[in-house]
Parts: sequence; C-alpha cells; structure tokens
Amino acid sequence: MFIEIGDKTSRLLDVLRGVAALLVVAGHSRDYAAKIFKLSPTGDSLFEKILLVPTSFAMESVAVFFVLSGFLVGGQTIKLVNKDQFIWSDFFAKRISRLWVVLVPGIILTWFVWEINFYLWEVSTRSPSLDAAVCNLFFFQESQCDSFSINVALWSLSYEFWFYIVFAGIATFVGHCYRKKFPYAIVSLLVAFISVAAFGLNLLFFMPSWLIGVFIYWFYAKNKEVHTFIYENNYYWLIFSIVLITVFALCSAFFSWNKITLTTLMAFPSAIFVYVTLHVRNEPNFLTKLIDIGVYVGHRSFSIYVFHMPIVIFVLYCMRELYIGQDVSLPILTYTTIIISAPISILLWYVTEKHTPFFREKFLLIASKSKNF
Repeated sequence: MFIEIGDKTSRLLDVLRGVAALLVVAGHSRDYAAKIFKLSPTGDSLFEKILLVPTSFAMESVAVFFVLSGFLVGGQTIKLVNKDQFIWSDFFAKRISRLWVVLVPGIILTWFVWEINFYLWEVSTRSPSLDAAVCNLFFFQESQCDSFSINVALWSLSYEFWFYIVFAGIATFVGHCYRKKFPYAIVSLLVAFISVAAFGLNLLFFMPSWLIGVFIYWFYAKNKEVHTFIYENNYYWLIFSIVLITVFALCSAFFSWNKITLTTLMAFPSAIFVYVTLHVRNEPNFLTKLIDIGVYVGHRSFSIYVFHMPIVIFVLYCMRELYIGQDVSLPILTYTTIIISAPISILLWYVTEKHTPFFREKFLLIASKSKNF
C-alpha cells in the first residue's frame, strides 16, 4: 500500500509549494511595509486593494504546506509501517536533518539582521536571546516561547515537527498492535502522548489539516482503480481544484477566520489539488516553461519560507532610511520588497538546503551507530 509519485505529479506539487512560498513572502512584505511606513494595510484606494489581493494569502499558504507535508511525510510513514520497516532513529535523523539544515542558518541570519537593525536604526522589537534560539531549535515556538525574534514565520515549523512525531507514534502503535508486538505498541503510544503533553493540546487543533494530506495518500493507495473520468479529464479537475483553492482563500480573507479554522478549511481544496495531480500524466507544451519556473522555486520553497522574514524587514528599513517609498503606494513597496527578498532567499538555498543529502547521510550514520551501541 504505497504510491509511486511520477515526475509529472512531483513537478505540479513543486509548483504548488513554490507558489505558496511566494505568497507567504508577499503577505509578510505587505504587512511589514504597511507597519514600517505607517500605511493602511489594505491600501488607500480600490485600485490598490485589487493590486494587493495576491498578498492576502500568507496563512492560507501555510495550510497548503501542512497538507503537502502530511501527504509526503505522513504517506512515507504509512509506507514504512506497512512494510514493518519503520525505525525511530532513522526517522528522527531524516526529519531533523531536513529541518535543521535550514532552521539553524535561519536563526543565525535572523539574529544577525536584528543586530544590524538595532545598530543602524535602534530597532529593538523582539530582541533575540540564546534561550529563544534553543527553544526554536527544538521546535517549541508557539508552545514554550515565541517564534525567534523578528522571524515570525518560524511558528509553523514547530507544529509540523510535532505532527511528524505524534502521527508516527500513532501509526507505529497500530502497526505493532496488528503484529501483536504489544510492548513496542505501548512505547509508540507513549511517544504520541508525551509529544502532545510537551507541546500542548493546541497541537491537536491544527493537526486535522496535516491529517487531510495523510488521508489523500491513504485513499489513493487503497483505491488504485480510480475513476476513469478523472484520468481522462485530469486537467479539467486540476483547473477546478485551483479555482476551489482561490475561492476558499478569498473567503478566508473576507470572513477573517482564525488560524485553526482557516488551516482546516483550506486543507480541503488543497487536498483535492494533490489528489488530482496523482492522475496527471502529461503537461501541455505551452505550460512547460512556466512549470519549470514553478518547480525551480518549489525546490527552494523551504529556504524561502525560513529566510525571507529577516530579509524583508531589513529591505524595508533600508528603503525607509534611504527615503525610498516615502511617497510611494503600498503595492509598489510590497512588490519591490518581494522582488528583492525572494531571490536573496533563493541564493541562500545554495549554501544551506542544497546540501541536505550530505547532512542527512551524516545524521543517518550517527543513527546507525546508536543502534549498534
């Protein structure tokens, strides 16, 4: 019971990740441009409001990331448990190496930018500390501490990490019970309970959006004889899912849903998109180049997400101190900041996330030695 993700499916999922990452950058660029330049966060005119619509979906994009994470990581966990090949030490090595290779430089970058901001402009909001850095490094932001200093985007990483652990504990509990390995099953269940207790019950309120991604993996794997009309009309369904995501995102902005409601509701159209992409076998030639760009950004989406916040703030303060943007509209400030910040975040991918396989190999080696010990 597992899914072999084809190249076309993987490319479309990368495009979704790339778009979501850029929308997060857009949302934070607009919010902080309005705050630093003391402008209306929604724009001063109807024209500005329309121009700012694409910058309104930062939180909605986090919901998309949760679904994709549930589908990919949760699905991989199901696959390993089903084959009785799940090993906790390997699991931690893969997850920690994936996250720390970007998070550690992200915390260092955030601290460095805060120090520069304070030195140049005496900006002292959310001053960093070693305790806060360690708290974020072990994924307790939003539980035992705030997101590190000015990098408010880090809040979702803690939830995602503990989603991994809680779900792995429950999945291995079920697997061990099925194989009548009850002592192992009790240990797995304890891991899940201790994780929730350590982080807090708020973890469970956000988890449904992640579990919806897991459900898509399970549903497709259990129903391989999918409806023929989805295969034959996969691009119509793909367009439908994109329209649905857009409608839900617009509704969330209009109704001002809270974080928990928003992530849960946005998970449904996102899951439909993921499910439909599993049926896509070909790409229209006229979209290939556009998809290539989306894939390029998608491969770097995690770096964009972690690094962009301090860069956005630094760019905006630079523009303020250089008297750039004093008489400029919020849309121009926002999109200028995106154009500068996103490429810098992508450049940082080359010195951090690109080397994930190397660090993963080292972590797995440590894990294997611990097993021998």
